[in-house]
Amino acid sequence: MARFAQVLIGTGPDVDQKVTVASGNSSAAILIGKNRAFVVVAYGAAAGGSGGVAIAFGSSTVAAPTASNYQFPVSQQTTFDTGFAFTNIRFFNNTGVSVDIYIKPLGSE
Repeated sequence: MARFAQVLIGTGPDVDQKVTVASGNSSAAILIGKNRAFVVVAYGAAAGGSGGVAIAFGSSTVAAPTASNYQFPVSQQTTFDTGFAFTNIRFFNNTGVSVDIYIKPLGSE
């Protein structure tokens, strides 16, 4: 399916965001906006093993994700888009260390 920049540039902050999540905890809801493409990457000291960072999509009251939600590996850049239905995301840290999660909106220039 083709993606067009004018469709993916929705409402929401055009700034890079960073959140730190301790091991076994989840973040608060983070506003991304509708129809937004964004890149996420998580870094943690020696954050290896089988765990990753789980992500959940929803409104401002998005439920906290758990280890059973979709996970992406630490130190890997992953691209998502919120589509029409979602505005916010939350993370769950399923690693053994605290992780810094960086969120970069795409198509805002």
